[in-house]
Amino acid sequence: MCDTFFFDKQNEFMKQQ
Repeated sequence: MCDTFFFDKQNEFMKQQ
């Protein structure tokens, strides 16, 4: 569960960059 949440956040961060 935590992994999915972290991955989702990282994905958004990469998209913003």
